[in-house]
Amino acid sequence: MSKDKTKCQNSVFAFWLNLDDRKDDDKGQARSAADVPRQLRTLQKLRMRLSAVRWLAKAAFSAPSQQHQTVYLTHVKWITGKNQVEKYFSRFGQVKDVSLFFDPETGLHRGFASVTFAKAESATAAVQNKPHVIDGDLVGIEFYMPLKTNQKFKML
Repeated sequence: MSKDKTKCQNSVFAFWLNLDDRKDDDKGQARSAADVPRQLRTLQKLRMRLSAVRWLAKAAFSAPSQQHQTVYLTHVKWITGKNQVEKYFSRFGQVKDVSLFFDPETGLHRGFASVTFAKAESATAAVQNKPHVIDGDLVGIEFYMPLKTNQKFKML
């Protein structure tokens, strides 16, 4: 790599060099061009974290009527059926849909499910009124947060 190219990279990435906790050496010398790849990795990590924070913030402030109608259940017994889950959660409000996720090899459900309520208030009540015991086992419950959305977000 030529000295001019290295010098240019140092000037372009100079503001990135301050992202690291590491201090300049005792002699007061500036960091070298060898530090640039490490700093780029640090910047990539920060960008990923920032994009995750942006996504979570947008998801948190999106339309509440659509967002929190579905809850995600974990630790559901393999013998628990759709009707049992629907009957249990109907005490919190009208249940629109119950989905049990099945293993294609065994034909049994995989221990987690989703419940969609007609109203967001019902889902909130179900999440707040923990613990939930179905078929003698403690079932975990959280608001459902989709990994992919239909909306495309523009980076700020």
